[in-house]
Amino acid sequence: MVQLAPLINPGVSRKYKLLEEAGESTPSPKECTINVKKTPISPIAETALTFEQKKDSVDNQGQPSEVQAPKTENSTPPTDKFGPLYVATWFFLNVFLAILMKAVFSNSSFKFPVIMSSAHMIVGTILSQIVLRSGAVDEGKPIDAEGTKRLRYFVFLFCLNIAFGNIAVKIVNLPLSQIVRSTIPLFIMALAFLIQGVIPTLYVALSVVPIVAGVAMTAYGDVELTVISLALLMIGNIFAGLKVVITNKYLTQYKLHPMVMLAKLSPLATVVMLSFALMNGEIASFSKVYQDISATTYMWVIVSGIMSFGLNWTNFLANRHTSPLTMSVLGNLKQVILVFSSVYLFNTQMAMLATIGASIATAGMMLFSYIKFIQSQSKVVKQ
Repeated sequence: MVQLAPLINPGVSRKYKLLEEAGESTPSPKECTINVKKTPISPIAETALTFEQKKDSVDNQGQPSEVQAPKTENSTPPTDKFGPLYVATWFFLNVFLAILMKAVFSNSSFKFPVIMSSAHMIVGTILSQIVLRSGAVDEGKPIDAEGTKRLRYFVFLFCLNIAFGNIAVKIVNLPLSQIVRSTIPLFIMALAFLIQGVIPTLYVALSVVPIVAGVAMTAYGDVELTVISLALLMIGNIFAGLKVVITNKYLTQYKLHPMVMLAKLSPLATVVMLSFALMNGEIASFSKVYQDISATTYMWVIVSGIMSFGLNWTNFLANRHTSPLTMSVLGNLKQVILVFSSVYLFNTQMAMLATIGASIATAGMMLFSYIKFIQSQSKVVKQ
């Protein structure tokens, strides 16, 4: 009977052997598949079987096999090894792209920010498709109907954020726009609480205050504020905050690869941005002067599109490895750097109050970074 056991199930051969050594009868071949679990055994045989089962449950390292749960996409969190690199790359691309676009608008006859954004989306569509078709990125599971629907909402929100940012620059001067946009971290904290239930610690909330105040002081000037302009700027802040929070939620909750998201977002965003350009009259104005714009200017527009592609990619990657509030605070630090850069690159005059404000914002940024570092270290210790 022991020789028949492996033919039935190799895993029970050892149990048959233990039964016979204990003097117990084993079932016949016809009954083996039915009665092997129901056969009564003596306490000696039961003890031997229990010991053998425990022995089988221990792996080669002496650890119980049930402790090593199978690794799945949901049970294994994404590694943060490249997180700081993604955040740093996003930050520097953000600064350099803003300087390049400012130079194009200031030193050429290309004065069409929405068309510029449309060009960025076109370049992003082409480059993202090249990356996906090359097989360098695993596209993962296809998005279901519900995910596609939510992606369309996100595209519309993405474009509204850009559109209201352009409207803010057009209807008010740059200092006022930056003063209002410096409050975006406060919108981020409120929206993250409403949408995700994330409550920032008291220290994090307090560290945002000097950053907001410092950026506001840096951008302060002779500004005039109307009810309409304030309302439009606040709506723009809401869209900017929603875009940051929902980007983080979409990438982390739906496990969508940033390149796949960029490939799906860019074509739809191109259509929406061109529609905005058509409605606000930029396409009509561009059609009258496009021949007067130099080839060098068009080249820099394409270069800015490539940088925008890298910026969006690293933005999505950084969103997976940090919080929405951190991304917004880094955006505020970018504003301070741009103010200092404009002093040397564009001969912008900077008052003493602006210098003090930039220093306060930088100190607040360092404090915020230190608090976030301490919190991350405490999480590692708890784990």
